[in-house]
Amino acid sequence: MEPELNDLLAEARSDPEAVGLVLFGSTAAGSADEESDLDVWYVRRAEPLPRRERRGRLEIIPATVAGLRDAPDWLKPAVAYARVLWDDTGELDGVVAAAREVTREETAALYDAYLNDLYRSLKAWRRGNELAGRVECGRSLRFLGELLFALDGRRAPYPKEWAGRLGDLEPLVLEVARTGSPTLQQRLCVVVRERAAAAGYAHVYDDWDGDIDRVLAFPFD
Repeated sequence: MEPELNDLLAEARSDPEAVGLVLFGSTAAGSADEESDLDVWYVRRAEPLPRRERRGRLEIIPATVAGLRDAPDWLKPAVAYARVLWDDTGELDGVVAAAREVTREETAALYDAYLNDLYRSLKAWRRGNELAGRVECGRSLRFLGELLFALDGRRAPYPKEWAGRLGDLEPLVLEVARTGSPTLQQRLCVVVRERAAAAGYAHVYDDWDGDIDRVLAFPFD
C-alpha cells in the first residue's frame, strides 16, 4: 500500500469518529498512472462532515456509510469499483457489492436510451446533418457501453476504464466511435439486438414498434 494510505489508515484507526476508509478512482480500478491522485472516502459515523482535504496527491473526501449506500447514479460507478481499506462496522464491503449490481429495470432503461440516440443519429445522417449524426452517435455509445456491462451482470465503470473490457464488440465500438459511420452503427445494433434479446430484453426493442427496423434499413453506402 502507498505510504500516504498507510499513514491515513493509522490516523483513521485512532479517530473515534472514523469507521472506514475506501479508496476509489483510477488507483482502485487498476488504471492509475503517474498523474493519478489517491482518492479516498474517509467514512465517519455521522454528519455534519468536514470539508474535503488535499494532502499532496492524497484527496480525502469525508463521507458516511449511508451516503455511500445511497449514492446518486452518477457516483455509483465510483462506489462499485472502490476498494475498502478499512471497515470498522463491517458494512462497507456490502455497500460496494450492492453498488455493482444492476437491476433489470436499469438495464432496460440503458438499452432504450441507446436505441433512442442510435435512432436520432441515423435519422440525422439520413438528412445529411453530419454534426447531429456524430453527436448522437457519441452519446449512444455511452449508453451502449453501460448496457454491455449490464448484460454481463455488472454496473459499468466510468468509460476511461472500458478499454479491454467490452469483449468481442470492442473493436467495432471503437471504430464507430472513431468514424460515427451510420453503416457501422447499423451493424453494431443488429448484434446488440440479438444479445439483448437472448438476455430477455427483446421487449425493449419491440416497444419501438418498427422504428428501429426502419432506420436500420436506411441505405448509406
